[in-house]
Amino acid sequence: FMVAGLGSLVRALLFVGVGGLFWSAWALSPEALCGKKSYEGLLPWQSDQLREACSLAGQYEESLLPDEQVQNASPLREGRVDNTESALQLGDFLKSRESQTSCMSSSSFEASQHRISYPNVLLEKTATGTIPVSVVTEQEAKEIFAEISRDPRYAKEVLEAGCWARSHLIARALEKKGIRAAKVFIEGDLLVDQVRLTYHVAPVIAVSTSRGLELQVLDPTLGTAPLPISSWSQRFTSLEKNKKAEPYLTDRFVLQPLKSSTAAEQSEDPSRKKWHSAELVLAEKEMERHRLSLEK
Repeated sequence: FMVAGLGSLVRALLFVGVGGLFWSAWALSPEALCGKKSYEGLLPWQSDQLREACSLAGQYEESLLPDEQVQNASPLREGRVDNTESALQLGDFLKSRESQTSCMSSSSFEASQHRISYPNVLLEKTATGTIPVSVVTEQEAKEIFAEISRDPRYAKEVLEAGCWARSHLIARALEKKGIRAAKVFIEGDLLVDQVRLTYHVAPVIAVSTSRGLELQVLDPTLGTAPLPISSWSQRFTSLEKNKKAEPYLTDRFVLQPLKSSTAAEQSEDPSRKKWHSAELVLAEKEMERHRLSLEK
């Protein structure tokens, strides 16, 4: 298990708030992370969480929708698909989809071996390079959001913590439905709905609207419907003097804010474009912890 991949796991543990420890994301070996000293000063639930994650370190689930297999997708700029032919094909696809049963209302959808093939557009110059994102209709976007909002696993009532876990699990659930999502991050000394944050993240999909194609954020902690990225980011107030918090996009596999990490460093992580089993366990445990706190 390479150190770069381990960095994602350490960042996850750090943001979970493990025992007040501050680890260097890029300087630990697997032995340092999973050795006996790592458990010193941890609460029992933290030790259990770390132990389970370490047992899965280096194990990956291959993406069900490899980005490399995306074909005939055109760049999305300012709400338009640049290639006219692709735009026409996209329009025909969306028109035909309106007469089909919604993907979110089909109880057998996930079990089906014939996953719906959604069209994709390419997002250029994101923090992780050019990435494909699936396009859905406005009605589908609303249904996707409604399903996320009513799923107790995502503990939408908890804004102050767990966004990394929530967005990661939602992105993976969308992939199982045949939808490639992206993620939008915003960092800084932030204030939103009287909650102070150092960063926030949520999944993003492309939506065909009457205004054209639009990137919309699926964030049940900050709204009752999908929000355009601009509307979502305006919810945050930067408390840093003379500094405006700017959102940035990544692919769905990025777990934590990139901060000073470069795209090149990200590409060296063995978990890139895969689902790291240890990170998924950490995300599930984080959401479980918040869900249980709501039940008390």
